[in-house]
Amino acid sequence: MNFGEKILEIDKTKMVDNLGSFSSQIDSSEKVVNATNFTIDKSKVTTIVISGLGGSAIGGDLLKTYLERQIEIPIFVNRSYFLPNFVSDKTLVIASSYSGNTEETISALKDALKRKAQIMCITTGGEVGKIAEENNLDLVKINGGLQPREALGYSFFGLLCSLAKMGFYELPAKDIAETKELLKQKAKDYFVDPNTNFPLTLAKNLQDKFILVYGSSDLHKTVAQRWKGQFCENAEHFSFANEVPEMNHNELVAFTKRNEFSEKVAVINLRDENEFERVQQRFNLIGRIFTRTAGFATDVVSEGNSLLARTFHLIQLGDWTSYYLSILKGIDPTPVEILVNLKEELKKY
Repeated sequence: MNFGEKILEIDKTKMVDNLGSFSSQIDSSEKVVNATNFTIDKSKVTTIVISGLGGSAIGGDLLKTYLERQIEIPIFVNRSYFLPNFVSDKTLVIASSYSGNTEETISALKDALKRKAQIMCITTGGEVGKIAEENNLDLVKINGGLQPREALGYSFFGLLCSLAKMGFYELPAKDIAETKELLKQKAKDYFVDPNTNFPLTLAKNLQDKFILVYGSSDLHKTVAQRWKGQFCENAEHFSFANEVPEMNHNELVAFTKRNEFSEKVAVINLRDENEFERVQQRFNLIGRIFTRTAGFATDVVSEGNSLLARTFHLIQLGDWTSYYLSILKGIDPTPVEILVNLKEELKKY
């Protein structure tokens, strides 16, 4: 059985067909937002809170990292049932839930209504969509049919385009165009001959390892979290993520000596040509330590001109790597039965 046949046998729900859909999600997000009439009064907004879990929260984290040096209004990401105490009528609360039925997001949305915050919802429907329609809230209704983690293009670019249309900043059309073209090309590159396929080669080095993913605090810390989540959900594989320089002040000590535990660890450093100089120096130094003590260590360098393109290049690469790891392990990457079971058990209480 060749590798292509193995994919067909294991990937029963055909996640592979959706791995290359980032570009179409960007196009769809732009169209949906352009057709949405927003009522948010930007002049009264002093803070922005994005409330979501899982892939929706990752979309918020990515937006925060991307915009925090471009706009003066602070952005917070909330993963709780309730909103921070500072939320008021001067806060823009964005309830982001792909399914529309995430109970923590629904609770936070109801909290936002009580506090008379300005509210926008982004969802495929569900309870969040229902609440938005009943209360005449701004609603960006995105396309359904995917696993939430497959819909990061919707959750991020839906937010990005919405804030631009509201007037918080100017949409980077050139960067978006570059990102779409790069993602289209890389999707082709990552589904080719197994002998020259980088994410597949990387996945082969991770099969029997506990995976640690590190990104720089000012650029790719959220991308590292995305890689971790994809390894866990797609490949049922233990993984952990942190950022540099933070990990230089604690967990690096665990790599003091090579031993039976460190040999079971694979380290992936997400690198970028625009790293702050001191962060770059830190990555270079700790890379030598990882090479000496970990079972496997490598740098993965982003590609692209704009920060947007480089960010999503790394995200797409991580998605493909986790996908190939699932195939190598003989695991269908789509089902998340343990999460479904947990939700069903919670309904009993």
